[in-house]
Amino acid sequence: MISDLTFLRKTILFADLPPRELERVGMLMQERKYSKNQIVFLEEEAGQYMYLVKRGQVKVTKMADNGKERILTIHKEGDSFGELSLLDNSAVPATVTAMSPAIIWCMSKPDFLSVVLNNHRVMLKVVQVLSKELRKAWSQIQLLTILDAESRIRTTLIKLSQESGIPTTSGVQIRFRLTHQEIGDMAATSRETVTRFLTVCQKHKVLSFDGNNSIVLHPGFFHSRSASPTSSTRQ
Repeated sequence: MISDLTFLRKTILFADLPPRELERVGMLMQERKYSKNQIVFLEEEAGQYMYLVKRGQVKVTKMADNGKERILTIHKEGDSFGELSLLDNSAVPATVTAMSPAIIWCMSKPDFLSVVLNNHRVMLKVVQVLSKELRKAWSQIQLLTILDAESRIRTTLIKLSQESGIPTTSGVQIRFRLTHQEIGDMAATSRETVTRFLTVCQKHKVLSFDGNNSIVLHPGFFHSRSASPTSSTRQ
């Protein structure tokens, strides 16, 4: 049971609920803590919960045919996941892993279905969330059709800045820290290619890192291809 409802009021799914219904949702929630790299659930497990990220970030990954991990998306504070498997009664389509120490609130399948079926506000929000995830999936498919590895990296960083960017005096800061390997996993390319790309972007002053090593994209990164380290690289 969750007694502090402040966070729930800020989430997409439950923000529109009146106080009494929000209290009911809080009573159905459980809090779980995950350490960095701890698995929340594995691909093909039966879906048993819906989840809300209270603190930290988690990555959604799927193993490619060549055995390499691909990051499909990253969920940050306030995001929900796991709803689809509960609604269509199927196994979860990907693995979810904590990228940093994380606090996650979860609700069991029977409780979640009860809330959705008895509250049209939540049902509409679930449809909106799933539609957003569908658009992300199509965007990821389009990304993988780009043959130029550097263009895939650029597109990945711009997408992250749009989804999780914080405006700063020098540009747009991606809210969370990503390793070069994680960027490569999202852009379907190698860590070495990511490192080369970022190094030359820094040299051209279209990208920098803040004190916590979060990436800051400067205006030039969005408006020109001068950040491209080399000619077309396919990996």
